[in-house]
Amino acid sequence: MAESAANDRPFARRSPVHRCLVVAGARFGDRAGRRVVTNFERSDPMALDRLALADLSTHRRVGWRGVGSIPFFASAGLDVPIEANRAAEQADGTAVLRLGARELLVLAPLAGDGPDWQRQVGAAPPPNCFRAPAEDGLAWFRLTGRDVPAFFAHLAAVDFRPDRFPVGAVAQTRFAHLSAILTRRPDAAATPVFDLLADSASAVYLWDTLVHTALHARHGRAFTLAGLDDLDQW
Repeated sequence: MAESAANDRPFARRSPVHRCLVVAGARFGDRAGRRVVTNFERSDPMALDRLALADLSTHRRVGWRGVGSIPFFASAGLDVPIEANRAAEQADGTAVLRLGARELLVLAPLAGDGPDWQRQVGAAPPPNCFRAPAEDGLAWFRLTGRDVPAFFAHLAAVDFRPDRFPVGAVAQTRFAHLSAILTRRPDAAATPVFDLLADSASAVYLWDTLVHTALHARHGRAFTLAGLDDLDQW
């Protein structure tokens, strides 16, 4: 499927799975110089509560490492988890994931970069704190729906059932034969929401694996691709 001229504007940041999105019938929009998926030609909003996949790879995220990373964010007033493999949701929708004693991953809210996010990205970090290449190095997908935990069982050896993997949980594990980070976000419309981050160099493989598995597993009957307009309905 050929893209329109509007989709070929220069300088817009694109997802590592941009071509996959085009082939799948994505409709795009520009937000702050970033090419985002608004919806899909064949999207099924009725399937959002069962199993839906969205690409968020053009949204802002950053990793921080070093002995100063935890106090750096805590001093700015952000809620930072005390324990590793936990996530804290901020009031503006930013998520702060603690991946280790000295490592954080911060995900911007979908509605915007958020005031805390903007301040921290523009701030000069202390000498014992440095950025990890999260935005360029990690693809970011979101999966929603009550069938997601069972769907994940095809791809990872982690129990993602809601009673075993609560909101705010983080798993650093093998997923579809890749090293990945998964976290459960606050539920939408009373159904689970999961964010999946993995090496952007393998993003096309991971996207194709998710789509192929969804189409061929028993959950494929309710599988749909989602964009921001679809997610905004929740």
